[in-house]
Amino acid sequence: MSTKYSKKPLVFLGVSGGVDSSVSAALLLEQGYDVVGVFIKTWQPEWIECTWREEKRDAMRVCAHLGIPFLFFDFEKEYKEGVADYMIEEYKAGRTPNPDVMCNREIKFGAFYDKARSMGADYVATGHYAQIIFPPLPRGGGSVYSPRRRGVMFLFSLSSAIRQVLKSAVLQDREDQAFVQLCRTLLRRRHLA
Repeated sequence: MSTKYSKKPLVFLGVSGGVDSSVSAALLLEQGYDVVGVFIKTWQPEWIECTWREEKRDAMRVCAHLGIPFLFFDFEKEYKEGVADYMIEEYKAGRTPNPDVMCNREIKFGAFYDKARSMGADYVATGHYAQIIFPPLPRGGGSVYSPRRRGVMFLFSLSSAIRQVLKSAVLQDREDQAFVQLCRTLLRRRHLA
């Protein structure tokens, strides 16, 4: 649903402070959408160093640069129950879990989708890009491979396709050099960390 002040479709975009979600935000704005950046906090064991505060600050910087609202959703409980506990139970049962699929289903297109829609969003989006390959895999999905990524992602628990965008090509064509520089800084920081 568009806001009462705008007739543009409203997109809640999961922002991480990384280049992919930053470019997605810029592309959605260029395509005429109203965009709200949403940083999603998930659960992490206490014994693993977590950089969510720094990532949140990076996401806030990107949203401020683009002039879009920023929201913070805490889905620690949902992630612990729907992803981490599932993973532990699968290991206990002698099976290999796929936490990425569960995160897509339970968090990104579960809790995030539900909360965004309840707040008036027409759509949700993430910085992940995908290409659905047909014929579909069992259960109505597809596999995704990008040579610029390090592996194959399975999206068989999702129902909608997300078109593929290569961030390097997008960044080369951008006129907003300050945004391009911000993305390059974020990319360097993430690769050096």
